Amino acid sequence: MVPAFAGLFVETLIVLPPILAYLVYVGYQGTGAFLSVSLQMDGLLILAGVMTATPLVLFAQAVKTLRLSSVGFFQYIAPTGHFLLAVLVYGEPLTDAHLITFGLIWLALAIYSADSVAAIRKYGARNA
Repeated sequence: MVPAFAGLFVETLIVLPPILAYLVYVGYQGTGAFLSVSLQMDGLLILAGVMTATPLVLFAQAVKTLRLSSVGFFQYIAPTGHFLLAVLVYGEPLTDAHLITFGLIWLALAIYSADSVAAIRKYGARNA
């Protein structure tokens, strides 16, 4: 098992080269914001990085206490919230394809959950 901070550090190192290449590119083009707009903008960009990393580290710490199947189920909560926020609050268009896809995803989750409940009832919580 890898500690949360170490795992995030390795993930960051993996994506660092393409990100740096992009930042050099936009800096060369004059379209980048960091170090070219204002000190306030630079501070906000740095703070955005900290605000992004903090929940990731906390999630990695917390997820160690849950079963992997539970984590997989909970991973659908945030995208569902984003979907509902986009449609209900921001007025994003909702097509038939969106409804069908959303319905099928949650149907699959319902089937998986029902199977998990049945396995727990049949075999007990330890073997499910």
